[in-house]
Amino acid sequence: MNGYLATITSAAENQMISENLFHGSGSWYFLGGTDELNEGEWRWLTGETWDYTNWYSNQPDNYGGNPLGFENHLEILDFGQTSHYFGKWNDIVEIGVRSGYIVEYNPVPEPTTMLLLGAGLIGFAGVRRKQQ
Repeated sequence: MNGYLATITSAAENQMISENLFHGSGSWYFLGGTDELNEGEWRWLTGETWDYTNWYSNQPDNYGGNPLGFENHLEILDFGQTSHYFGKWNDIVEIGVRSGYIVEYNPVPEPTTMLLLGAGLIGFAGVRRKQQ
């Protein structure tokens, strides 16, 4: 399975992740967002459009006084559904203790699907060869 740090592109997706994965543990989890290339220009590592955010108040703040460097990475907060932090985003340095990562996986095609795709490609190649 190919996995990558998760992207959150809608309020519904942010809510689904927060309500189904979080248990009020006071944890922080990395997501697949960064502004490493251009400070202040956040993007998803996957190249998906960055048009939804759920920043906590006064975030991102790029806390520059941090001796570990600028905060170029994205985390989501799990402090319980009644907390004002619940499901909110924060910018963070790469180095540091996080509770984990939220990872998305590409679906793996069923063997039958792969067989049909392979047969279709072989058939296409045969038709193309005949036409030449």
